[in-house]
Order: sequence, then structure tokens, then C-alpha cells
Amino acid sequence: MDKELMLDVGQANELKLAFRRAGWTNRDVKRLTEGFTLEHILPIVRGYAEVMPYTIDCDANPFVPYDWHVMEHRKMGLFEWDPTRIELFWSSDQRASSFSIADSDKVRQELAEKVVLNANVLDWLLQNPHLIPDEWMQKVNGVSLHTYFWGTIYANAHGDLFVRCLHRSKVVRWDWGYVGFGKNWVCCGPSAVLVS
Repeated sequence: MDKELMLDVGQANELKLAFRRAGWTNRDVKRLTEGFTLEHILPIVRGYAEVMPYTIDCDANPFVPYDWHVMEHRKMGLFEWDPTRIELFWSSDQRASSFSIADSDKVRQELAEKVVLNANVLDWLLQNPHLIPDEWMQKVNGVSLHTYFWGTIYANAHGDLFVRCLHRSKVVRWDWGYVGFGKNWVCCGPSAVLVS
């Protein structure tokens, strides 16, 4: 058993380099030292426990905002979060211009044969924003991209249809929004699709 911890300059430098390699910030390091975080990590470091993959229950009932109800919810079972398995899909209308006015029905038809992520993934990402891929933060013509989750389609009391999206708000935090269906569907982002 090691004696009392003594952190010398060499070890501090090793930690600094490891944090940099992993993309940590000073704020991340500060959070690591707060509360019981290190106590929870120690069993993993010593080999007594393992890190389980992030799993999202895509069969669960989705969050339903306002006075809406769910019109369609494509279930996907338990989904292990792996951003390399997700493609940001642009419809043919959207590829015509970076900030497009598309026909939502045409976009929906193009997505019909694809495995689109549902709103459970969107809401899970809002709870885990540190896991949102960097490329989802890009802007086109100064407008932050929205990532649409077509696996869950909502309707309001009047029967209007909506799809929710993930975006960066003006206060530089992740939030969700929505867009109603129609011929003049204004969209500024792709759809989250599972790569086959």
C-alpha cells in the first residue's frame, strides 16, 4: 500500500499532459476535485470496476411538451451512445442551399427508410451536453445549426405537426426547439440518422 500521496512536479506534469490529451479544461479539472467525483473514479483506476457505455432507452415514452401529444415515436430499443454511428443527414432540398426552405413532407419521405434518432436521444443529450459532438456546434452563415430528431413527431390540439431539434442558444448553452411541418418548412440543420 502506498504511503500518503505526495504529488511531485513530474507527476503534476504527467497529469497536465494527460488532461490535455483528453481535451480537459481547467473548469473540468476543478469539477473533478469537487464532491465525491474522485472517490467514484478510484475503483475504475484500480481495476475493481469498469465504465459502462452510455445507454439511452429509446423505447421509453418521450417527453411531451406543452399541450402536445405524440403522433409517431419510432422505438429503437436500448441505444449505446456512439457519435461515430450517427450521420447528420441533409435532404436534397437542404443540400440546394445552406439555409433552406424545404417541404417537410419531402424531407420526411427521404428519411422514411433511414433509422432516425428519436426525441429520447435529444433529451438525453440535453442532460449530457458534454457528449454532444463538436461538429454539431457549427454555424452556417452565422446561424447555429439545428439537429432534428425525426424519430418522434408531435401534434398540437389543432393537429399541426412538429419535430423537435437540438441547438445552441444565444447564451451559449444547448437547448431544444421545434419546427412545424409545411411546404415552407424553414430549416437550418440536418437530421440525426443512425449509420447502417
